[in-house]
Amino acid sequence: MRKTIHQLSPEYELIEDAVYLAERGYSSTALVNKESGAVLLLNPVITTFLKAFQQPTTLNEVVLLFQKESNESAKDIKTVLNPFFKSMFDRGIIEPSEDAAFPSKPEMPNGEGGRLGNYTLQKRLTCTPPIDIYVATDDEGRKFLLKRLLFEPNFPEKYRAKTRQTFAQEFKILEILRGCPNICPLVLFDKKNDYAVIEFFEGNTLKSLNKQKTSFSLAEQLGIVKQILAAAAFMHNRGVLHGDWHYKNVLIDENNVVRVIDFDLALQHGQRKQKGIVRGGIREFIPPERIDDSAFEVTTKPPDFRAEVFQIGVLAYYLCFGDYPFKGETWKKLAHSIQNDAPNWSKTGLSVQFVDFLKKALAKNSEDRFESAVAMQLIFKRDFPSV
Repeated sequence: MRKTIHQLSPEYELIEDAVYLAERGYSSTALVNKESGAVLLLNPVITTFLKAFQQPTTLNEVVLLFQKESNESAKDIKTVLNPFFKSMFDRGIIEPSEDAAFPSKPEMPNGEGGRLGNYTLQKRLTCTPPIDIYVATDDEGRKFLLKRLLFEPNFPEKYRAKTRQTFAQEFKILEILRGCPNICPLVLFDKKNDYAVIEFFEGNTLKSLNKQKTSFSLAEQLGIVKQILAAAAFMHNRGVLHGDWHYKNVLIDENNVVRVIDFDLALQHGQRKQKGIVRGGIREFIPPERIDDSAFEVTTKPPDFRAEVFQIGVLAYYLCFGDYPFKGETWKKLAHSIQNDAPNWSKTGLSVQFVDFLKKALAKNSEDRFESAVAMQLIFKRDFPSV
């Protein structure tokens, strides 16, 4: 990287002196994405690195800072920090300061109106390089979701194969999950031309429906939970972990039909996560046992069905209560609530059976939860046979 002044992006905030976490042996600093609410818990080395960029500075100055605290040479420290700095820059966590003479990233071309195979790109939904997502139509006018790889002009050739491998992972998972009615099926994966086509579903996220104050009857709530469980059990029965359960990844249409979406972070049980992939998540959905330093980049814990049971429990609670089961204005308070507080169960109309079902899913100790979504679905069917 050029010798340019950089700083921590204003989209992120360092939350320091989280005493509650420190008392339990965890890092006392967290990095919060202000827009998504995602929380990354930082170990001391990463904390020192990011704190240095709270004020505009250069990478060379940060290298000198680390050199003062170690016996290593500046050259060796820079060798270690260079790839990490680049990773933080690529993710938008560190960015050029306003005074930096740093060239802006090239605008990624919008492919609207263009063709890929038998599909016409109609509307770009999002573009987060290298992933470009569109609503597309085939020659008969049917809608689909189309994802393509879009490499920036200066993207190094030596990294493209690995990026393609990561891109393909989602579609390998969708092949495994083919046949589940609550998951949009893969229509086509064109590996040669770097794009995939998925069935399009016209629905709203559970998050947006909550913001619109959309109300569901008790029967409708149970029907939606049943469909979420059907998708989750289908995944767990095939050894697949979604990896990113939260209210933005559940779509509901006007007939209360459910689709679970976004499998770009999914993996098979026992599959090792690729180095460098940041796991997904919204902080209110973090299970108690996952509140640790490993959450910053790649969790060292193996994939876990019981952690996903907790997240599905949060989803069901959010649907039925219109709120989170655990709350806190700051990360410190939220972390304390997730690990210690009991949810508010005072809403009228819910049966004791259903409340007990949610309590088991949201148990603090993972061993007290359902062992998987398959077990959740079996109990749900037994206790609510008429749904």
